[in-house]
Amino acid sequence: MVTATSVDELLDKLNSAQMGGIKIGDQFRLTGELFMSDLWMTGASGEYNVLLKAHGGADDLSVFVDKSDAARWQDGTQVQMIVEMGEATINGETTAGWLRALSVETIP
Repeated sequence: MVTATSVDELLDKLNSAQMGGIKIGDQFRLTGELFMSDLWMTGASGEYNVLLKAHGGADDLSVFVDKSDAARWQDGTQVQMIVEMGEATINGETTAGWLRALSVETIP
C-alpha cells in the first residue's frame, strides 16, 4: 500500500517521536522540487542521494536514487516519487530512517 503525502508532511513525521509511526517497508507517493544540487552525492552508505525542498526551502528531505536518473535533473526539477522507508549501513552500523526512491517521474 502506498500512502499519498507531501514532502513537508513526510519530513515532519520523520522528525517526530519514533518517526511518527513510520516503519521499514512503508511506501509513500509525493511530489516535490529538487534543490541544492551541489550537495547531491554518493554518501557513506554508498548510495546516491538528492534533496527535495521542504518547508519553503528552510529544510530538505534526502532520498536515495539511481545516480543515472539524477544526471538529468537540476535545481528546480519537479518530480513525483514513490519512496520506501528502509535501512542503511554506515561504518558498520545499520540504522532505519532512510528513504529510497522506488520510482521517479519528472513533471514538465
